[in-house]
Amino acid sequence: MAKKTSGYLKLFGKIFEVVKIIFNDILDEGGTDDHIDAYLKDTDRRKKVAQIIVGSLNEISKKVDNSGLIIVDNNKSFSDQIKIVNFYYVNSHINEKTFPIDPAVGVEMLKVRILDLGKISTEDAEKKIEEKGLIKATPARILQYAINNPDEQLKYPIVCLMGIEIRDGRGVLCAPVLDGLNDWRLLGLHGLAGDWSGNYRFLAFEQVSSEGT
Repeated sequence: MAKKTSGYLKLFGKIFEVVKIIFNDILDEGGTDDHIDAYLKDTDRRKKVAQIIVGSLNEISKKVDNSGLIIVDNNKSFSDQIKIVNFYYVNSHINEKTFPIDPAVGVEMLKVRILDLGKISTEDAEKKIEEKGLIKATPARILQYAINNPDEQLKYPIVCLMGIEIRDGRGVLCAPVLDGLNDWRLLGLHGLAGDWSGNYRFLAFEQVSSEGT
């Protein structure tokens, strides 16, 4: 009988990431290449690890719908992530200094929420996000969302309100916006003043789990 292909792995393409995390955890606990080799050869031990992972994910599944989940690895650098996304255009004021990724956050599991708030000011949009019990974007979350959902920004521009400041070349306080032009995917900046028109959507998240929780 053919084995079922995990929808989780198909959805997130996380085979490499799972292996990398397990190996890094072994090394972080003081393990060596010999321990990794022993783990690979020990079928019973691998099954026990798999049972722990499946059990944890099943508990998470009781709380949220897995279909909107993304894994955000804050250990990845800005340059690595931006290469994977492969935007046609990135605003020149978005870089490693203005778009910092904090490795201390570790790996997060989040549920994506795309909000249609109609015509709204930045201040009111932030209030709506907070009222819904959601959290705002970060550079790592924005890039991982773009990796997982490459076509969504071609449908409508997605505003990414963050807890950090970013400014354009004129010094205007802005928000990153995932946008599209034909089949080109863009990462631009848009000033926070005034109202966002009704064709914009807002990126927000539900915190499911993280290394810090």
